[in-house]
Amino acid sequence: MNINATIFVQAFNFFVAYILLRILLFKPVYAAIRHDEAVEQALVDGIARSKKKLEQKEREREQQWQECRRYCAESQPRVLGAELFFRDITPMVVYPSISDEQVAQAVQEVVHGIIKKVGRRDSR
Repeated sequence: MNINATIFVQAFNFFVAYILLRILLFKPVYAAIRHDEAVEQALVDGIARSKKKLEQKEREREQQWQECRRYCAESQPRVLGAELFFRDITPMVVYPSISDEQVAQAVQEVVHGIIKKVGRRDSR
């Protein structure tokens, strides 16, 4: 077995290159990767906290809404015997008569108003 001195020199050069790369390249890259991971984790944690706060606010809003419904149901005025109170009263409703020309004119006004509104929205 013939071991040449160049093998030792190559091994020494390899270890020197490895140490230099580890110190000068890998360490800063590894630190940058760790920093990015920490920033990403902080964002994920912030989103999770925001979601929890939002869910809590939604639960509070739903609870307040239910409380409001309950209060309104309990506090609405009741008319006792309303059917007895209104039994003898007949409404005096007179419906005005409208001619066919007035109906046609009203329809035309509504159609023109709708076209005017839709035309404005399409132009936006």
